[in-house]
Amino acid sequence: MRLLICLLFASTGLCLHAGEVRVTVKEDGKGLFLQEQFEVAAPLHKVWKFYTTSEGWRAWIAPVAEVDFRVGGTIRTHYDPQGKIGGPNTITLHIINYVPGRLITLQSEPNERMRGVSLEEQKDLFNVIEFEALDDKRTRVTSHGIGYRNLPGHREVLDYFKRANGSHYQKLIKALEK
Repeated sequence: MRLLICLLFASTGLCLHAGEVRVTVKEDGKGLFLQEQFEVAAPLHKVWKFYTTSEGWRAWIAPVAEVDFRVGGTIRTHYDPQGKIGGPNTITLHIINYVPGRLITLQSEPNERMRGVSLEEQKDLFNVIEFEALDDKRTRVTSHGIGYRNLPGHREVLDYFKRANGSHYQKLIKALEK
Protein backbone atom coordinates (compact mmCIF):
# COMPACT_ATOMS: atom_id res chain seq x y z
CA MET A 1 0.00 0.00 0.00
CA ARG A 2 2.82 2.45 0.89
CA LEU A 3 4.45 1.83 -2.49
CA LEU A 4 1.17 2.63 -4.24
CA ILE A 5 0.77 5.84 -2.23
CA CYS A 6 4.36 6.86 -3.00
CA LEU A 7 3.83 6.21 -6.70
CA LEU A 8 0.70 8.35 -6.67
CA PHE A 9 2.50 11.21 -4.91
CA ALA A 10 5.95 10.80 -6.50
CA SER A 11 5.74 14.09 -8.36
CA THR A 12 5.04 15.99 -5.13
CA GLY A 13 8.19 14.73 -3.38
CA LEU A 14 6.18 13.53 -0.37
CA CYS A 15 7.73 10.06 -0.24
CA LEU A 16 11.26 9.33 0.83
CA HIS A 17 13.20 6.20 -0.02
CA ALA A 18 14.68 4.13 2.80
CA GLY A 19 17.84 5.79 4.09
CA GLU A 20 17.32 8.93 1.97
CA VAL A 21 17.89 12.30 3.58
CA ARG A 22 16.19 15.10 1.67
CA VAL A 23 18.05 18.38 2.13
CA THR A 24 16.79 21.70 0.78
CA VAL A 25 17.51 25.36 1.36
CA LYS A 26 14.36 27.45 1.11
CA GLU A 27 13.60 31.14 1.21
CA ASP A 28 10.48 32.56 2.81
CA GLY A 29 10.92 36.23 1.86
CA LYS A 30 12.42 37.09 5.24
CA GLY A 31 15.39 34.76 5.22
CA LEU A 32 16.74 31.34 4.41
CA PHE A 33 16.14 28.08 6.17
CA LEU A 34 17.61 24.63 5.85
CA GLN A 35 15.15 21.77 5.82
CA GLU A 36 16.32 18.17 6.23
CA GLN A 37 13.95 15.24 6.33
CA PHE A 38 14.28 11.49 6.57
CA GLU A 39 12.29 8.44 7.51
CA VAL A 40 13.73 5.67 9.62
CA ALA A 41 12.56 2.13 10.35
CA ALA A 42 12.40 2.68 14.10
CA PRO A 43 9.55 3.54 16.48
CA LEU A 44 9.18 7.13 17.64
CA HIS A 45 10.15 6.38 21.25
CA LYS A 46 13.50 4.97 20.09
CA VAL A 47 14.24 7.96 17.81
CA TRP A 48 13.30 10.36 20.62
CA LYS A 49 15.70 8.56 22.97
CA PHE A 50 18.57 9.02 20.49
CA TYR A 51 17.93 12.79 20.57
CA THR A 52 17.37 13.20 24.30
CA THR A 53 20.01 11.07 26.05
CA SER A 54 23.78 11.07 26.30
CA GLU A 55 23.85 7.43 25.16
CA GLY A 56 21.73 8.32 22.15
CA TRP A 57 24.01 11.13 21.00
CA ARG A 58 27.09 8.94 21.49
CA ALA A 59 25.48 6.29 19.28
CA TRP A 60 25.29 8.52 16.22
CA ILE A 61 26.95 11.89 16.37
CA ALA A 62 29.88 12.21 18.79
CA PRO A 63 31.89 9.77 20.88
CA VAL A 64 31.78 12.17 23.83
CA ALA A 65 28.35 13.57 24.74
CA GLU A 66 26.60 14.91 27.80
CA VAL A 67 22.86 15.63 27.66
CA ASP A 68 20.90 17.52 30.31
CA PHE A 69 17.52 17.22 28.60
CA ARG A 70 15.20 19.89 29.99
CA VAL A 71 14.13 23.39 29.01
CA GLY A 72 17.24 25.44 29.72
CA GLY A 73 19.41 22.33 29.58
CA THR A 74 22.24 21.58 27.18
CA ILE A 75 23.56 18.99 24.79
CA ARG A 76 27.34 19.13 24.82
CA THR A 77 29.42 17.07 22.43
CA HIS A 78 33.01 16.53 21.45
CA TYR A 79 34.01 14.82 18.21
CA ASP A 80 37.44 13.78 19.50
CA PRO A 81 37.17 10.49 21.45
CA GLN A 82 39.97 11.79 23.72
CA GLY A 83 38.26 15.18 24.15
CA LYS A 84 36.65 16.37 27.35
CA ILE A 85 33.31 18.13 27.72
CA GLY A 86 34.08 21.76 28.52
CA GLY A 87 37.48 21.56 26.88
CA PRO A 88 38.49 23.14 23.58
CA ASN A 89 36.19 22.24 20.64
CA THR A 90 33.23 21.30 22.84
CA ILE A 91 30.01 22.06 20.97
CA THR A 92 27.15 23.27 23.17
CA LEU A 93 23.51 23.24 22.09
CA HIS A 94 20.98 24.93 24.34
CA ILE A 95 17.56 23.31 24.71
CA ILE A 96 15.12 26.18 24.18
CA ASN A 97 11.94 24.11 24.43
CA TYR A 98 10.41 20.77 23.57
CA VAL A 99 7.13 18.94 23.27
CA PRO A 100 7.68 15.31 24.36
CA GLY A 101 7.86 12.98 21.38
CA ARG A 102 7.00 15.77 18.93
CA LEU A 103 9.42 18.71 18.82
CA ILE A 104 12.75 20.04 20.07
CA THR A 105 14.15 23.56 19.58
CA LEU A 106 17.91 23.91 19.91
CA GLN A 107 20.29 26.85 19.67
CA SER A 108 24.03 26.52 19.27
CA GLU A 109 26.19 28.50 21.61
CA PRO A 110 27.82 31.22 19.47
CA ASN A 111 31.30 30.19 18.42
CA GLU A 112 34.11 31.15 16.06
CA ARG A 113 33.75 27.91 14.05
CA MET A 114 30.76 29.29 12.12
CA ARG A 115 32.82 31.74 10.08
CA GLY A 116 30.65 33.84 7.82
CA VAL A 117 27.98 34.41 10.48
CA SER A 118 28.96 36.91 13.16
CA LEU A 119 28.68 35.97 16.82
CA GLU A 120 25.84 38.50 17.14
CA GLU A 121 23.99 37.01 14.12
CA GLN A 122 24.38 33.48 15.52
CA LYS A 123 21.95 34.44 18.30
CA ASP A 124 19.18 34.43 15.64
CA LEU A 125 19.88 30.83 14.50
CA PHE A 126 17.82 27.92 15.76
CA ASN A 127 17.23 24.28 14.91
CA VAL A 128 13.63 23.07 15.21
CA ILE A 129 13.30 19.28 14.97
CA GLU A 130 9.93 17.64 14.41
CA PHE A 131 9.18 13.96 15.03
CA GLU A 132 6.24 12.12 13.49
CA ALA A 133 5.30 8.48 14.04
CA LEU A 134 4.28 7.10 10.64
CA ASP A 135 3.22 3.84 12.25
CA ASP A 136 4.43 1.66 15.14
CA LYS A 137 7.74 0.93 13.41
CA ARG A 138 8.59 4.04 11.35
CA THR A 139 9.31 7.65 12.18
CA ARG A 140 9.79 10.78 10.09
CA VAL A 141 12.20 13.43 11.33
CA THR A 142 12.19 16.94 9.89
CA SER A 143 14.87 19.41 10.93
CA HIS A 144 14.55 23.14 10.23
CA GLY A 145 17.62 25.36 10.51
CA ILE A 146 16.09 28.83 10.80
CA GLY A 147 17.25 32.43 11.13
CA TYR A 148 19.69 32.56 8.22
CA ARG A 149 19.92 35.60 5.95
CA ASN A 150 20.46 35.67 2.22
CA LEU A 151 24.09 36.71 2.60
CA PRO A 152 27.24 34.97 1.28
CA GLY A 153 28.52 34.05 4.77
CA HIS A 154 25.16 32.60 5.78
CA ARG A 155 24.96 30.59 2.54
CA GLU A 156 28.46 29.26 3.25
CA VAL A 157 27.38 28.03 6.69
CA LEU A 158 24.20 26.50 5.21
CA ASP A 159 26.29 24.65 2.61
CA TYR A 160 28.50 23.28 5.39
CA PHE A 161 25.48 22.07 7.39
CA LYS A 162 23.93 20.50 4.28
CA ARG A 163 27.00 18.26 3.95
CA ALA A 164 27.70 17.64 7.65
CA ASN A 165 24.12 17.03 8.77
CA GLY A 166 23.42 14.70 5.85
CA SER A 167 26.34 12.56 6.98
CA HIS A 168 25.20 12.64 10.63
CA TYR A 169 21.64 11.67 9.70
CA GLN A 170 22.92 8.71 7.68
CA LYS A 171 24.77 7.56 10.82
CA LEU A 172 21.62 8.05 12.88
CA ILE A 173 19.55 5.98 10.46
CA LYS A 174 22.14 3.23 10.52
CA ALA A 175 22.33 3.23 14.34
CA LEU A 176 18.53 3.20 14.72
CA GLU A 177 18.00 0.42 12.23
CA LYS A 178 20.51 -1.99 13.86
